[in-house]
Amino acid sequence: MTLGTRRVTLGVAGLGALASLAAGIAATRRDSLSLLVLAGLAGLALVIVFERLDFGTLVAWVIVTGLVYPVLSTGATGGSLSFDRLAIAGMASWLVLRPNTRQWSPAARWMGLALAWLTVSFGIRAALTTTFGATTVADGDPQVAALNTWIDAIVLPVILFVVVARFANTLERCRQLAAGMAVAGATLGALGVLERIAGFQLATLSGGAERRHNACGGSDLGTIFGAGGLCGRPSRLPGSDPLVDPRTRPSLLSLGPAGGGA
Repeated sequence: MTLGTRRVTLGVAGLGALASLAAGIAATRRDSLSLLVLAGLAGLALVIVFERLDFGTLVAWVIVTGLVYPVLSTGATGGSLSFDRLAIAGMASWLVLRPNTRQWSPAARWMGLALAWLTVSFGIRAALTTTFGATTVADGDPQVAALNTWIDAIVLPVILFVVVARFANTLERCRQLAAGMAVAGATLGALGVLERIAGFQLATLSGGAERRHNACGGSDLGTIFGAGGLCGRPSRLPGSDPLVDPRTRPSLLSLGPAGGGA
């Protein structure tokens, strides 16, 4: 080890020690400024870790995200952090720290602009939310719920779009992503079958509700995320607004009585 390398190593170690000390002080004080310092240090650590990772990280995330959702989502942890948010935020650092050597096609640029506008407009609307909708079955702060929906349903997918557009730039990488999605789908399907055979469910772990369809003979993959099942039959929680089931609504094209034909 040369003298210059040794100095760099000692400098990095010293900065790490100071960062650890600052994080410990911030964690014990628990005021706003201290928590902000702690969040900044955690973000810096995340960036450093992901800077050493490569494209395989994205493929691995595709495979495992569905499996860990019941235990590492915001609904499961009860906090604002989740596996998806941390992983995608880490991969987003690649967009800033790694040079862009390829130009987007005009179609991709227009798609990116459209997604950026959707992100901004949805975010403004979420920030201005004051009440829940008439058919929403939820508790808590409406604005926080809307912002969480914005982050998970808009911001994270848009970041993933940009990451894939930037770094899935070869046929081999596209095939790796396709293989990862195939593995993820097969794994989730097998988990759904295992739920049916073993009689367990994972929906309640992430704050969802178990939903069973008698026509299927029991629970199905929908119980993992608290969503509709594989039988294609919309379901709703007891006491929820029946308007969430589209089969109970009169068709907008109907010219006769509600529920009747044209």
